[in-house]
Amino acid sequence: MDASKSDTGDFLGGPARAWPGWARWAATAALLVHASAVLAGALGAPPSSKLEHEVAGFFAPYHQMLDQGDAYRYYSTAFPPTPVVNATLSFADGRPDKVVRIPERGLRPRLLYQRQLALAHGLMEDFEAARRDGDGSKSRWAHAFAGHLCRTNPGCSEVTLRLQMHLVPSIERVQQSLRTPTLTPVDLDADEFTTAPERIGVYPCDAS
Repeated sequence: MDASKSDTGDFLGGPARAWPGWARWAATAALLVHASAVLAGALGAPPSSKLEHEVAGFFAPYHQMLDQGDAYRYYSTAFPPTPVVNATLSFADGRPDKVVRIPERGLRPRLLYQRQLALAHGLMEDFEAARRDGDGSKSRWAHAFAGHLCRTNPGCSEVTLRLQMHLVPSIERVQQSLRTPTLTPVDLDADEFTTAPERIGVYPCDAS
């Protein structure tokens, strides 16, 4: 290795170019702000002191801008119910209906499952916004979901979308089942933990 070249030099063999002073200061400031926001968000989750809560509130606009709120809620001890989208596909040729669940149970890799969770959450939020405007079936996300299912399932005549929430079983119940060998382990994906499906809308495939 040529000792005259810095380890931070260009991989193509060019000389290393140091950042100007203002750029280094700007990058350092951005990293400090981001690290402070992440730390404040973690410390501000209940149970927390009044000071921790106020500091977390100061960074709330930053969290919203980066869409970090869902991450803090999903991976905290008080995470909310999970939206589940059920699509019933009807076929004009007499084939039995097909039901598609988003997120799909047992999907691998788990990162793809996480992506489907995010899509279901996005549809839920857009449906609720459309409903506040007067008609939840006009959700743009719902039309996009239905259109995609129509295109990927030849012969499908219409798609009926429904939304339900997957509730979180109590920690005490899960712990008790783990401590007691005679009890059946809690199936976290059982239907008993889901709310009754709510219809979003019916979308014809030729106009979805």
